[in-house]
Amino acid sequence: MRTRGFTLVELMVAIVIISIIVLYGFPRIQTLLTKSSLRGARTSVAGAVQQAKAYAINNGRVTTVNVATSGQMWVTATPRSDGTAGVDTVGMVKNLTTAYGAAVAPAQTIVFDQRGLMTPMGVTPQTTTFSKYGYADSLRINGYGGIVR
Repeated sequence: MRTRGFTLVELMVAIVIISIIVLYGFPRIQTLLTKSSLRGARTSVAGAVQQAKAYAINNGRVTTVNVATSGQMWVTATPRSDGTAGVDTVGMVKNLTTAYGAAVAPAQTIVFDQRGLMTPMGVTPQTTTFSKYGYADSLRINGYGGIVR
């Protein structure tokens, strides 16, 4: 008498083969996710730099990108639009550590004048490094406010 289906041995062999494939692929998937998070943090800071430059040019105000080692990132503009003392926050404050799990070093303050140029002009290029689980990525901003990578 012939029955349809798989034997227990055949099922066990299939499970062992699938387990080996998953165990081999899991570390690679985790590495890809980590690197993707670091890219996301780098892209977020690059976007804030572009936003600050555009805001400085369009509104004729000095703008500053602030990146703290705690992972907080925000853009401010001076003088305030209502004429009072202080700064206006442009956009939202973003926490890179919460959003991407990335540690940020060192703290950066990048200032753009009304023309969208980094001040003081020609200042030493600034590099921000993002790290997570032993992997690192960086963003370099040249002395004129251009994003190198």
